[in-house]
Amino acid sequence: MRNLAPSGLHGTTPTPSSRAASVLRDFWLGLDARTRPPTIAAEATAADETLELVTAGVGIALIAEGNTTLYQRPGLVCRPVPDLAPAQLALAWRADDSRDVVHDFIASVEP
Repeated sequence: MRNLAPSGLHGTTPTPSSRAASVLRDFWLGLDARTRPPTIAAEATAADETLELVTAGVGIALIAEGNTTLYQRPGLVCRPVPDLAPAQLALAWRADDSRDVVHDFIASVEP
């Protein structure tokens, strides 16, 4: 699979809703790696909505590499952008949740 350099992030982009926290929004717009600010083509409130806009030709979007298999659809191409800052995720769960499936999942991601 061919990689894309951050300098190749030109054009219009669907963006997380303006209601999203500014740091999160800036991250998904790739602002720290772009050579010029993106043109905001539309605001999306969910990943599916964002990718529908991309598939319709409205613009480009950054998604988590691990989600590329979940969001495969005809007409959508995904390429790694290895020079972007990595995302750090946290797992949250209800403290009193005693379901086995929750604890199995927690155990599977603990270092």
